[in-house]
Amino acid sequence: MLILGSELVYISGEKSSKLQEKVMFISGMLAGLIRKL
Repeated sequence: MLILGSELVYISGEKSSKLQEKVMFISGMLAGLIRKL
């Protein structure tokens, strides 16, 4: 599963980097909400 995921990331290139940015952004927002709570 891990190997397949890394292969997909390698293949998708730009799409994966944009997805990673979204994930980082969302996790950052969640971290901010948790800090407020």
